[in-house]
Amino acid sequence: MHQPKVYRQLAFPVPVFDRIKEVQRQQAALSGQHMTIAQVVGHIVQAHQRQECQERVTRAALLR
Repeated sequence: MHQPKVYRQLAFPVPVFDRIKEVQRQQAALSGQHMTIAQVVGHIVQAHQRQECQERVTRAALLR
């Protein structure tokens, strides 16, 4: 499903950009397809959201 896009100019510190490029290369090696920087950033943010959600579920289960 295609989501609407927001266009913004962003400046990343070099170590952050290097990490984004590293993830981009890893994903290309795994899937055989090139991802844009925007797709990689989206992938990283979504993975972070899933991790936060899982951590909340785990904490809630521990508090029971």
